Amino acid sequence: MFLYEGLSCPSCGVPFSDGDDVVSCPACGAPHHRDCWNKLGHCHYEALHGTEEGWKRPERRTRPDNGNMEYVCDRCGAANEAGAEHCAFCGGDSLRSAPRQPHVPMGETSVPLTPGYGGLADPMGGVQPDERFGEVSAGDVAQFVGQNTAYYMRRFGQMEKQKTWGGFNFAALFFSGVWMIYRKMYKLGALITGAMALLHVATLYIQATYVVPLLNGIYERAGISLTEPPDSGAIMRLYSEGSKLSQQENLLLLVPAALFLLAVGIGIVCACVSNKLYYNHCVGKVRDITRTAESPADIPLLLKKQGGVNFAVVLSIALCYFLISNVIAPYLLPVLFV
Repeated sequence: MFLYEGLSCPSCGVPFSDGDDVVSCPACGAPHHRDCWNKLGHCHYEALHGTEEGWKRPERRTRPDNGNMEYVCDRCGAANEAGAEHCAFCGGDSLRSAPRQPHVPMGETSVPLTPGYGGLADPMGGVQPDERFGEVSAGDVAQFVGQNTAYYMRRFGQMEKQKTWGGFNFAALFFSGVWMIYRKMYKLGALITGAMALLHVATLYIQATYVVPLLNGIYERAGISLTEPPDSGAIMRLYSEGSKLSQQENLLLLVPAALFLLAVGIGIVCACVSNKLYYNHCVGKVRDITRTAESPADIPLLLKKQGGVNFAVVLSIALCYFLISNVIAPYLLPVLFV
């Protein structure tokens, strides 16, 4: 289901299909193909603006209101109000009647659960779509988030109502800047990803040019083979040779561990602040979209386009990491820094 399903361009008469470049008249909201609008130069219904004969969006079919019943989407599990024809959250048209669940205020332990993708989940995380996150509605923010709304909407609701810090994000702990890029926080994500990449390359460089040669030298002077387990005498010789290292050489051996701890620290900080950063990002973007959209009908498409996740970039970053770890590390660094 898409925004202009069942409608046709008034200029050329061709029905709209998903993926068409469509513009809406800022005066009456009538949709046109962009090429048709540019060719005509104005709205097809311009002469009728302000009159009863002007363009109006056709009323959609509705389902009967069953009182204490609501319509649950079989696709995403969202609970829709009685009378809904399509899911307000994912656009799905497979809705089934179910007893209306009471709304649980944010902060209470019990959350109504409805079946959806991946098991039981409330796609709004206990938040009502008409609740406000600053200047914008929770429903618009949920459309912008796109993936995993059950988790983020609950976190956002807690931040808005209880003024909490947003909780610990384990995805940001392990992926830090990559997670931010995945959630389309590109500038900060690129900065952190670049810093983590530099730490990784620096670790590989120090290991290849200093740590590995130092350790090989210690084993060689102690007469220990790297392919055979050392006996007690070999361990004593190894300890004796290691004690002869200078202070600078000892520090070099500790540098990779220090860089690893620094990367872990960055990950922990990201995990602690990422939900709050993402909340500010979502609310700010939704506010900008609702203010600058040419027509209210354009808002859902803009939320979907600018929000959600970017999985393609994450795959590209994963490929770069694989190349660094499996090509640069074992082959190029030993050649470049012998």
